[in-house]
Amino acid sequence: MRSPITSGVSFNTRNSEAMISMVSFFHQVPLKQITRRFSLLPPDEAIGAQAGKTHFNDVKKLKQGDKGHYRVLSPLRLMILISLLLPAFALPKAWAVEVPNVVGSPQATAESDITNLGLTVGVVTPAISGGVPIGNVISQDPEAGINVVSGTPVSLVVSGVAVPDVVGLAQAAAESAITGAGLTVGAITTANHPSVPAGNVISQNPAAGTNVFQGNAVAFVVSVGIAVPNVVGLTQAAAQSAITSAGLTVGTVTMANSPTVAIGNVISQTPSAGTNVA
Repeated sequence: MRSPITSGVSFNTRNSEAMISMVSFFHQVPLKQITRRFSLLPPDEAIGAQAGKTHFNDVKKLKQGDKGHYRVLSPLRLMILISLLLPAFALPKAWAVEVPNVVGSPQATAESDITNLGLTVGVVTPAISGGVPIGNVISQDPEAGINVVSGTPVSLVVSGVAVPDVVGLAQAAAESAITGAGLTVGAITTANHPSVPAGNVISQNPAAGTNVFQGNAVAFVVSVGIAVPNVVGLTQAAAQSAITSAGLTVGTVTMANSPTVAIGNVISQTPSAGTNVA
């Protein structure tokens, strides 16, 4: 006469052992810890080759012909086991994305290939490469063929351009050098400078030699010469000092009567204050 079964589901001996082993593997829990935690098998009932290691405590062995079947009596324990097994079966799917090989591809194509597989584009940095065309991928991380979780970022190193040195060049020559390197001319501003001739470049950004992506902008500052200082009302000595300190030279000094300006002070000047001169 068969023993009554209150509740549960049937597991074949081999399947039961495999499922417990799978829980141990995917959750990094030793088999002894699993059996001790859930108390599923008694120590004297071993399953398969894992004698004395994988045990079910609250399981009764029911003889059905020559087949050894086990039925879990507690629905609660069954639900716990299923909750542990579901992530184990789902985990391999999350790791099913294989990183594509994008080395040598144009940057836009590489990024499209990465995102189309459910991955994300990580950090993209420029570098100079003699063998890889400008704008194409030099290297990637992770490498192609590695299985990763969906959404993992893939970083790229893209063949870039070295910014040319345009400081000291005339504005037209600077613009030509920038566009000739595959870059674009950025914002152009002006400033007074005591030594850089008017019309020539004082500074640039990014600095010369910087690795940038093709098409990046290079901004620069153009000299408008020296701004003439205001010396009206100063004594002659003070006026001459201000002029030479600005990088200019003192021109012709003439004398004139003035009802309002003290004797020895400057009545007027040419060029007027604020004028930019070379």
